[in-house]
Amino acid sequence: ALERPDGQVLDAIAALEERGLVQQEWFPSGIRYRVNPLLEPSIEQLGLPRLDSEELVEVRRRHAMGLAGDDPDTALVHLLQIADYRMAQQVLISNYLPVLENPARFAELLRWVPHEDLKKYRILASAHFLLELRDPRIPPSVLKKLHASLRETASREGENGDPEAAVLALTALLVAARMRGNTSDTLKIAREL
Repeated sequence: ALERPDGQVLDAIAALEERGLVQQEWFPSGIRYRVNPLLEPSIEQLGLPRLDSEELVEVRRRHAMGLAGDDPDTALVHLLQIADYRMAQQVLISNYLPVLENPARFAELLRWVPHEDLKKYRILASAHFLLELRDPRIPPSVLKKLHASLRETASREGENGDPEAAVLALTALLVAARMRGNTSDTLKIAREL
């Protein structure tokens, strides 16, 4: 359908929208269409050709990157679910504070990131630590392990020389040091910033 001339595609989308099969969503970059969420299970049962796992991951990655500017929360969810931590970190760098403001949604997703992978991506590690720090149910041993990972990754040279990533990671480490009452670490990190 998308290979047809633009007018035919728009007519087809309008007909689908009239029937309630697709919904229009407005974003700063323009209009997007999505299948009515109530119909998603039915569409899965149609027996359409299935993508293999690699193709499905690539479709989800492209979809997430397309959404990143307009709906970074959903983009981040998709990227974390397909374990594309490098791209998830890029989306997170631009949307760090909104993610921290939504702990219920992202803390659980970040818990699924393997510890060894978390240590490779300091922005994911810092967000995970700060989200868990806010949850009184998290045992001190888990916070200690996350803090150690954050200390290890925060002081490393920035991935791709990204100064914003360095500032975010060091700020998370500064918060951790201050909350632990470690004044000397707090001053040392503040000087690095």
